[in-house]
Amino acid sequence: MQMDSDLVIYRTTLVRTFQVVTICRVGLMAPVGTIFQDLMDIKRNQREHDSKLTALDGQISAIRNEQLDFQTKIAADILSLSTQISDIANFIRSGDAIKGEVGSSSRRPPIHVERRPLPTPQASVDDQSDRDIAGSGGAVHITGGGTFAERVERARRQFIESGLVISVEEATERVIEADRRESDRLERERARERREKRLSRSSASKRRRGF
Repeated sequence: MQMDSDLVIYRTTLVRTFQVVTICRVGLMAPVGTIFQDLMDIKRNQREHDSKLTALDGQISAIRNEQLDFQTKIAADILSLSTQISDIANFIRSGDAIKGEVGSSSRRPPIHVERRPLPTPQASVDDQSDRDIAGSGGAVHITGGGTFAERVERARRQFIESGLVISVEEATERVIEADRRESDRLERERARERREKRLSRSSASKRRRGF
């Protein structure tokens, strides 16, 4: 009988111990679940943060490329302007003979020349440096090769051949105007290329982010 009583007591103790363990486990499940949920939220926020950093890196890279393109354009424009100024200065310094020619031509009586339109040459793809200089005697098509003085003289000679007698100063102004128009055209092309690059980078960034 004593043994049976001990077994009953031992069994009761085991049942109570199991109940205590069960209660403790249930009590620990809620904090552990909260901790796991917090960890999942932290990981999700980290992924979103990494995605934003990737997009920001793409934008910074695009801005840096645009800055490099702008600096390259400014350097090219400064070099072109310096070359033109140097050519004009050399042309003015060596213009004693030309001034004498202009003075003598200005004292000559006006020359009546029959004006006839010249056939307009077709611009080829390989000759993108050609320019049209418009005047009252028609359009004069000259190439951009040679020094500034050579281009001015070539433009003046072509104007005279087309029936319009102009001075060296007028030919100089027309060549400068043609250079300005050509510079504007190149600037428009560079702006278009920059827009296309921005659109391409934006599309690639959206694809990486899964949009």
